[in-house]
Amino acid sequence: MRRYILLDSKIFSCLNPYEIALYTILSKYKNAKGDCFPSRRTLSEKGGFSISTYTKYIKELIKKGLIKVKARWRANGSQTSNLFSVANTDKGFFIHSDILNKKLTVYELTVLIYLCSRKNNKNK
Repeated sequence: MRRYILLDSKIFSCLNPYEIALYTILSKYKNAKGDCFPSRRTLSEKGGFSISTYTKYIKELIKKGLIKVKARWRANGSQTSNLFSVANTDKGFFIHSDILNKKLTVYELTVLIYLCSRKNNKNK
């Protein structure tokens, strides 16, 4: 797993705290192409919210064009975790990936991410 997560600077202008948390978690898991496939349960647990909250805000991230989702199926026909494509950015800021292990509320996480973005901007 990567030590740092690159986040798009525009997240604060178009996302609410739940969407920021979900976008950050997906960004932690994405590979170099921007793809990842964490389960709903993993995303909900890392974000500290319910699966119904996850469902509500994943739809918003899709609507806003920050992610794409494709269903994946096992050989026996049952569904497995979705394939998420997270838009890559070359303009953004870095946060340490351990931030998601701190068991913060969605609002605490959003504030901490915002503070990281400000610190990154100062260092440029």
